Amino acid sequence: MKKKFIALFIVFSFLLINSPTNNSASANDYPVQSTKNTTEVSFNDTQKKAELGDAKAQFDLGLMYAKGEGVAKDKQKAIEWCTRSAEQGNPEAQLNLGIIYANGDSVTKDKRKAFLWYTKAAKQGFAEAQLNLGLCYATGEGVAVNKMEAYKWWLKAASQGNETAKQNLEFLCKQTPSVCR
Repeated sequence: MKKKFIALFIVFSFLLINSPTNNSASANDYPVQSTKNTTEVSFNDTQKKAELGDAKAQFDLGLMYAKGEGVAKDKQKAIEWCTRSAEQGNPEAQLNLGIIYANGDSVTKDKRKAFLWYTKAAKQGFAEAQLNLGLCYATGEGVAVNKMEAYKWWLKAASQGNETAKQNLEFLCKQTPSVCR
C-alpha cells in the first residue's frame, strides 16, 4: 500500500514538473511578432526595463533568453534574470526557479533550493507553488515528509481551483484519513 502511495505521488510529481504552469508567462503571452526586427525591439525594451530593476521585465527577459526570442538562447542568462526577479519577490519567477532546481535544468539539481523557492511563491498565494510545495512535503523532496503540511498546501491550492491539488487531497485522504480530519 505504501509503495502504491509513493508511486502515485511520483507520477503526480512528474506530471506537475513537466507540465506548463497556468500562471507562468510563455512565448504565447507575447504579441505575435511579424518580423525579426519587431522581436528585437521588444527584447531591447524588455532588457532596458529589466536593467532598471523591473521584476516583471526581469522575468520576461529570462523567458526570452530561455526560448531564444529576440536573442540567442542562453539558459544561464535566463536563470540569472529569473533569479533577479525571484529575489525581488516575483512569485512566477520563484515558482519557475523552484522547477529549474527540482529538475536540475542547467543548474545542479537541488531539491532543498526548489523547496525554498516554492515556499516563497506559495506564501504569496501562488496556486502552482502551493501544489508543488505540498508535493515536496508529501514525498520528502527537499524537506522531511509531513503529510499534514502537504494537506495544508494542497487545500490552499485546491481552494483556488487547482484540479491536481484536489486530486492529491482526495488521494491523501483515502490513504491517510487521519490527516484530513
